[in-house]
Amino acid sequence: MTYNFNVIVKNSSEVVVSGALVNIYKSDNTLTTSGTTNASGVLATNLVLDTANNTHRISVTKSGSTTYNSYYVSSSDDTSFYIRLPEYSTSYCTPLQVSKFVFGDTFAFSNTSSLSDETIASYINMNESNIDSFLNTSSQTNKVEDEFHDINLRARDIEGFIGIMLNNRPLITKDSDWKIEVWGDDTYTDYITDKTEGRSEDYYIDYKLGIIYINVSSYGIHKVKITYKWGKDSVPGVITQLCILKTALNIVDADDYIGNIQESGDNKLASKRDSYLRQIKSIETNLRNIRF
Repeated sequence: MTYNFNVIVKNSSEVVVSGALVNIYKSDNTLTTSGTTNASGVLATNLVLDTANNTHRISVTKSGSTTYNSYYVSSSDDTSFYIRLPEYSTSYCTPLQVSKFVFGDTFAFSNTSSLSDETIASYINMNESNIDSFLNTSSQTNKVEDEFHDINLRARDIEGFIGIMLNNRPLITKDSDWKIEVWGDDTYTDYITDKTEGRSEDYYIDYKLGIIYINVSSYGIHKVKITYKWGKDSVPGVITQLCILKTALNIVDADDYIGNIQESGDNKLASKRDSYLRQIKSIETNLRNIRF
């Protein structure tokens, strides 16, 4: 006996996911049928399942999303299946860049290989955090909303400005997302839109040190909430290179169990590991020297 079967695939925000590949396997792990979701997050054509073998595995894959795998017991009453497919993202490099570095053009991570793009993305995310911790800064654009600070009117400098040191630095040149909202006289005044920037005006910004200098003209209780961006406008090439090397090292360390990297001649895993470590150390030393 056969019956029609379909899925609906959504991401973590409950938005339907198109272009997701749906594979359904029998209990012996042989592929029985497959399809791709359309703009409505469903399969354009129902899949046909056989109740004679009612234990199936559903696998749903899409680049940039976490692979979904689930076993379930189906019956002719199961006509549809809800699947949540969370996305993942990387900033400093991509799984494809790592693949090309380690394997050249002969291999690409896939959701069906032992090294999936999802796994590599998790390595990349870990290395992004490690690089940020090592440099004590971020190499991508970050947005902070409503960071609060008290204003000490006794801390005016000789020009009448009060310096407010933000929690993050360096700052990225202000744009329409920025707000410097000063509380006074029972209301907020946004210095970005209502005041003038300049050393002889109402405020100015030290982007490198992450300090905003404001001139508060009235007395009383004052606070400020600031929305700003910090880090880098774009990821520097050297940071991408460092992240690729660190992720390649993760792959080499894992390859004793996975076996995706082909060894030939003198190009053993140990040699690759030593080479990656030397390059990582050289880049980190240069970055530290530049920063400090």
